Amino acid sequence: AASFDACMLKLQGRESAKAVANLLTGEVLRLCNEADVPLSETPISTEVLVDLVRSQAAGTLSSTAAKQVLAEIFKSGGSVPA
Repeated sequence: AASFDACMLKLQGRESAKAVANLLTGEVLRLCNEADVPLSETPISTEVLVDLVRSQAAGTLSSTAAKQVLAEIFKSGGSVPA
């Protein structure tokens, strides 16, 4: 399971912190609640969150697309497309 601290070790900057916090407290928690899965057992890894934040920062993924990718990875596993 991904954690804020683990993500921040791989990312730098205030905007990254905000993006990670938004994904964790918004989308990841929502997906966990919908699936009745504890946050500690989420299939979303630190690497997935870091890749999503980097893709958003680079303009490769919009925030809407990042949420869709996150939901798909939550359901089926996998990684962020390059």
